[in-house]
Amino acid sequence: LSNSRYDLTVEQSDSLKAQRDMLQALKAKRDSLRESLRKKTDELKVLCIQEGELTGQLPRDIPLSP
Repeated sequence: LSNSRYDLTVEQSDSLKAQRDMLQALKAKRDSLRESLRKKTDELKVLCIQEGELTGQLPRDIPLSP
């Protein structure tokens, strides 16, 4: 009983640290996924332009925004 208040504080501290670590990992994963999506979108845009050069018509769904 003498350490119960201290133990709760340590548990809360560990929980907060775990939450912060998880948040940091999730943000890193999000950034990685965003970068991957940006690269794939750029590749798709190039392919759509090449298709347009071959057919004379740009596809309707060409990604125009960056």
